[in-house]
Amino acid sequence: MDLYLKATESVDPEISFLYYYIIIEFYALISSKRIAYDSLTRKLDSIRISGAKNHDIKAIIQIADQHRTSQTDKELAQSILKETIDLIDVFQLLPDDLQKKVSKNSGLNSAQLSYETNPEQIQKSINSLGTILYSTRNSIVHAKSNYTQNQNECKEEELKQLNVFLKQVTYGIIKWYSRLPQHIKEANS
Repeated sequence: MDLYLKATESVDPEISFLYYYIIIEFYALISSKRIAYDSLTRKLDSIRISGAKNHDIKAIIQIADQHRTSQTDKELAQSILKETIDLIDVFQLLPDDLQKKVSKNSGLNSAQLSYETNPEQIQKSINSLGTILYSTRNSIVHAKSNYTQNQNECKEEELKQLNVFLKQVTYGIIKWYSRLPQHIKEANS
């Protein structure tokens, strides 16, 4: 919560963004671990019922690989956004340029998401947004002269509006965490 307060109080949009991104990274690791635990528990329960088979071992390895992939820097934002936010509700808070970019990347005809939008397109929108956040983070953290733009970054003049979006998103992520059962929180401490 301390980082959230620092993010909301900072007058520098880049510093605010970085605080918000740290919050996303922190809770993304918890989310990733929770998803892996749930998947492994379901798999182990089914093994107890039917006995271990070769495909069960392969499935456990695949779950571990998916967990490892979800913890890479590029995947962190995507994984927590998938689990914790209703993108449809907060999409309009994104800067206009990012709304258009996300819509284009996910195959939407307009910059509008609604509950009638195909779930696959919503998933693609979340993935696109995660990539944008990751690229924006890299453009800020790495020296401007040392970073090659990939056209996924938020424009500097739209960073304040992106922070409005992130303020809402990170607040939702913190609320999500507070609703988790205590045993899950303890497993992640």
